[in-house]
Amino acid sequence: MMYYESLVADSQIKAIEDYAKQQPNGIIYINSFRKNRISTEFWNRLLLEDFVVVSIDMYFGGLLFFHKTQAKEHFKIRI
Repeated sequence: MMYYESLVADSQIKAIEDYAKQQPNGIIYINSFRKNRISTEFWNRLLLEDFVVVSIDMYFGGLLFFHKTQAKEHFKIRI
C-alpha cells in the first residue's frame, strides 16, 4: 500500500504509474484530494489513466486499485 497526503505534481502521477506496474495488486490511498483545485484536478486525471482500474472516492480521501482483470469502475461512497 502507498499513501499520498495530496496530489500536486506530475511526478506523483508517474510514481503512481510505476507503482501500478510493480504492484499490480497494490492499493494507493490519497488523502485530502479535495484540499484544493489542483489536487482535485490531479485526482480526476488519475481516474482517466489506463493503469487505474478501480477507484473509490470517499470524499475525504480515495483508493486506487490496478487489477487488470476487472472492468474499469469508479465508486463514490459517503462516509
